[in-house]
Amino acid sequence: MTGEDGKMIVRAASIWTLVDTQKCCPSKPEKELQDGYELGEKLDMAYAPRKIALLGVGEERAQFTVRRYQIDSNQHMNNVEYVKLAMETLPADTVIRELRAEYRKAALCGDVVTADVIQAQGKHQVVLRDTQGGVYAVVEFTKEDSEEGV
Repeated sequence: MTGEDGKMIVRAASIWTLVDTQKCCPSKPEKELQDGYELGEKLDMAYAPRKIALLGVGEERAQFTVRRYQIDSNQHMNNVEYVKLAMETLPADTVIRELRAEYRKAALCGDVVTADVIQAQGKHQVVLRDTQGGVYAVVEFTKEDSEEGV
């Protein structure tokens, strides 16, 4: 994303998979869908690994029940909602320099999500789990005052 002056103010990298929701498996996008996207040059930036390495054992901080308004058109919790839940565990005065999210499985309406927090190496990691310990998502915040980056 660039500002009015044309300078880059936000950089991001993401990996996406198109899923056939009837077969519940990855599928190749049709040409019509592909034509709707313009691929640019790879950005000159540090790229983090795909998986977020946990920095310890988490401490349970919160529990949330997935609400109907958090459900997207695929009938599971929208990805941004995992980040919002993780943000609820941050101290109020936290300034975030970097955000990473790794999505593992979909939460459904009515599911209970437990947030386990790990704080180490200038990072605030939140593991969002189901009631059996399975992982929905891992969200990692790097704090602004941290010199360590990814």
